[in-house]
Amino acid sequence: MGLLWPCAQWEVVCWISNHNLIVGNLGHMHALLSKAPRPIFLYP
Repeated sequence: MGLLWPCAQWEVVCWISNHNLIVGNLGHMHALLSKAPRPIFLYP
């Protein structure tokens, strides 16, 4: 997972940055998982 921006100031920019990092990380993990053999318990 990526580092989250400190949220003491610039709360909107911080929230958007964290949101984009989380979405990017989830997309990256999804791409890795889609290339890996799929465990039956994850993908019935």
